[in-house]
Amino acid sequence: MTMMGMELLIANLMSPLVLAFLLGVIATLVKSELAFPEGVLKFMSVYLLFAIGLKGGHELSQVSFAEISGALMITVALVIFIPAFCFVVLRRLGSLSIENAAGVAAHYGSVSSVTFFAALAFAKAMNAPPEGFMPALVALMEWGVVVALFIARWQLA
Repeated sequence: MTMMGMELLIANLMSPLVLAFLLGVIATLVKSELAFPEGVLKFMSVYLLFAIGLKGGHELSQVSFAEISGALMITVALVIFIPAFCFVVLRRLGSLSIENAAGVAAHYGSVSSVTFFAALAFAKAMNAPPEGFMPALVALMEWGVVVALFIARWQLA
């Protein structure tokens, strides 16, 4: 492994996201009762939603529709395709119930904000920052949950 690769590995392993994950793994292994109060969890959730929305909205206002139209169309296509594809595969090959197939499809149709923030940190560490409007597309990806629920309701009707 090159020196740059080793530095990148160390930077990633020492990031707050990875360290928080590691703390959770260790707490689970030692059967700790480590827990955040519910108020803190609610605050963190609201803070993340606002941060993504405000950052994405601000950056989105800085670009023209023509600049983001391609990424927007691909995102909308993925929001529809991923949950629909997962649902069909899970129903036919996995023999899951409509409810369970829709639940798993919603999971895969959505995007993990933590994974997104880890990818942002990695891209910045590589001196390749992504377009500023990416948080807006991440927020749009959350509609994958709605698509999966719509599919389940349509199947149950």
